[in-house]
Amino acid sequence: MFTKTESYLQVLPIELIHRIFDHLDAETIIFSIRRVSKRFYTIANTCNRYQLDFRYAFKSDLNIIARIVDLKNVISLTLSDDDEASGQISLFLAHFHLDRFIRLRSLNLINIKTEALKALQENVMKCPLRTLLVVFEWEYEDTRAALLSSIMPQNELLKFEFDGDREIFNEIQWSTQSRLKHLTVDQLLWNEVYSTLGHLPSLRTLVVKNVNRAFFNKDITRDSVIPQSNHLTPISLCCGDDNITMDNLESFLSLVPRLAHIRLTTDDCSINSSTVDGSQWEELIQLKLPMLTKFEFSFYTQFFDFKDSRIVESMITKFRISFWVEMKK
Repeated sequence: MFTKTESYLQVLPIELIHRIFDHLDAETIIFSIRRVSKRFYTIANTCNRYQLDFRYAFKSDLNIIARIVDLKNVISLTLSDDDEASGQISLFLAHFHLDRFIRLRSLNLINIKTEALKALQENVMKCPLRTLLVVFEWEYEDTRAALLSSIMPQNELLKFEFDGDREIFNEIQWSTQSRLKHLTVDQLLWNEVYSTLGHLPSLRTLVVKNVNRAFFNKDITRDSVIPQSNHLTPISLCCGDDNITMDNLESFLSLVPRLAHIRLTTDDCSINSSTVDGSQWEELIQLKLPMLTKFEFSFYTQFFDFKDSRIVESMITKFRISFWVEMKK
């Protein structure tokens, strides 16, 4: 005799199922799970944490999603105007009214065109955003910085990610009341990293994917408009195609005395020997970074830079002392 067994998923509390939905894309919830049963139909309709990502959605789906999803239940939105989704943002604006996203906390704009950003600007300024990601195609347009400058002060942003021309980023006018705590930037010059710290005193985490040493001026640390950053604790820097020195790093790290975690990488084969000297790092950490507990570094070099294997071994040996293996392990 056949016995119908009810799925465990069917009897889970609604709150738990909504948490499971947090890890699923909206299309799966709307076009698959919602159709499983009457209960899931109701649960999907009452979900109040939708994360809409239109990068891979069919254009024909936009109208259906607009009819089914109550926009006040959307907390995250991703839009793209790259080659595979050309014109998507214009199509989105034809189906959705951005001013109805009253609980939107996260907005991701991928390869957005200037005209599309202008179209979104007024309504984005009204959204209670906490996270903003902007990816521009790598070309400079002088209006982009002004558009971003007008958007961000109107939101209590805590996290900002920027991928685009560094000149656009440097022209952003930051509010003196900015509460930004987490920043990721694709590319900056060393001196621009300094000025960024000066503009954003509340910053807690900083990630710069490519730091260029051009025009480095170690005396900038004495500039009164760039105070020590007492909130910044983790920092990640990937140094680009210049020969970074220990002096450069020491000048910069003196601005972040409360640093607890540093991740330093380089993608260039030209390495200054001082930057891989465990003894110099030990001295720097003890004198200027007493709160550092985690130190990650990855340096790339070609073998012919250190022809004598004894040189390589001596570098490694300096990281085998008790300071590294016991205190900073």
